[in-house]
Amino acid sequence: MPLLWLSLMFMAGVWLGHLFGWPLLIWGSLAGAVFLVLIVHSILVRFFSTLPALTLRLPNPDGFPASHLSVFLLLFSLSLGGLRYQMVQPVWDGQFIASYNDLEREVVIQGEVVLPPDERDRYTQLTVRVDQIRAADELSNRPVSGLLLARLSHGSDWDYGDRLALSGTLETPSENEDFSYRAYLARQCIYAYMPSAQAALVTHGQGNWVLARLYALRECGIRVLYRIFPDPEASLLAGILLGVDKNIPDQVMQAFQDSGTAHIIAISGFNMTIVAGLFAALFGRLLGRRKGAVASLIAITLYTLLVGAAPPVVRA
Repeated sequence: MPLLWLSLMFMAGVWLGHLFGWPLLIWGSLAGAVFLVLIVHSILVRFFSTLPALTLRLPNPDGFPASHLSVFLLLFSLSLGGLRYQMVQPVWDGQFIASYNDLEREVVIQGEVVLPPDERDRYTQLTVRVDQIRAADELSNRPVSGLLLARLSHGSDWDYGDRLALSGTLETPSENEDFSYRAYLARQCIYAYMPSAQAALVTHGQGNWVLARLYALRECGIRVLYRIFPDPEASLLAGILLGVDKNIPDQVMQAFQDSGTAHIIAISGFNMTIVAGLFAALFGRLLGRRKGAVASLIAITLYTLLVGAAPPVVRA
């Protein structure tokens, strides 16, 4: 199966990117060169039918007829894997936000809130894409890049797309034998943490217009659920339907874990299958088969963004 071989080569590229640590330029150049060869070869085969195809016969363990896959297509998938790995690796230079961690001096940072606020009982956490930094006793800003997780006092009235000025000290996220908060945040490309931040608004509405409307719709949906249902039913529905499970009581979450049904709460393949089936049935009847399929794909994409586009949801 071609998709199987392409997927295996992509994963091999990720492994090679980790093993050799080649820079982004090398993997990008390799991907571009292979893509160019594929385009040129396709043009030549079209106009010169006698030109042999650049193919490789691969065995099929399932007993189906052997597939002919382009060698260069496999190399392209391999280079994309290495390119993907290097794209998510931080560049530790003077313009990377984590380079200012653990200096034990107060800094002032400006950046844009790129996710809806994570509101807890005692505090609020913001994910901020930063672009300027300066020491608290300085006047001039220096360019900086990267994501920052900032913890503010409870009740802070901030929203997605707000541009803020944050003041506080930067720290490396903690880790211990039981749990590595540093590794947890690194999977989200966050390497800097401001535990006691003070925020001041610079300007509103700097985020993506579509995402802003989707996040506002999700907040509206949460308010409607809490208005109609009592807790913990409202919190449970918010987790199942909208991907907001932080308010589910501990005893309810523990009950789902003890019964082996915790996967029902997390939005993944089961939930997305139901949503996709509903969209396909609805739009198929209203718009016809082909237009309904396109409308269903758009609706599923928007729903994926609405619930946060976590890796399990994107895979589903």
